[in-house]
Amino acid sequence: RAVDSVPGLRWLDAQSTVKQFGWALQRQASLEEEARWLRLVGRNFEAWGDVLLPAPLSASPSVLIETLVPGAPIGEYINFAAATASAHDPIRGRARQLSVAQRHYIVQRGVDIYYKMLLADNLMHADLHPGNLLFSADGRGGLGTIGMVDLGMTAVLTASEQHNFIGFLQAVGE
Repeated sequence: RAVDSVPGLRWLDAQSTVKQFGWALQRQASLEEEARWLRLVGRNFEAWGDVLLPAPLSASPSVLIETLVPGAPIGEYINFAAATASAHDPIRGRARQLSVAQRHYIVQRGVDIYYKMLLADNLMHADLHPGNLLFSADGRGGLGTIGMVDLGMTAVLTASEQHNFIGFLQAVGE
């Protein structure tokens, strides 16, 4: 309620956002729900040959068996310039080198994926971070493929939430 009392933040609708987040956490506990999101988002990206999602093979509330999406987490590529291959630093030791074209592709395609989900599909992957995006240089799309995993915290946005989120992104861009 404190956020609602700040005039500049009323558009945020914090109570609704917190309720939806709590709802998403409850639903994420069911792997059947994640399988449902994988099927839906997978269909939404079917025509994109360079964006891959695992296909659920079997799901129950506590077990999800899915196909393998090739690639390594994008987080392994992020700090290659500063990384040194070292047995004492397993994270930096696994860092991988990317060409400038591949780096541009990952950023641009990541933005494309995010905007498509938000603007065209009216969805929000609430756990989209470098560990849940995979990159494979052996891809079908020329520069590689991007895989999305862990869709358990995906949500359908209300019209108001979508409008406010777009307004927020516009404000950040200014």
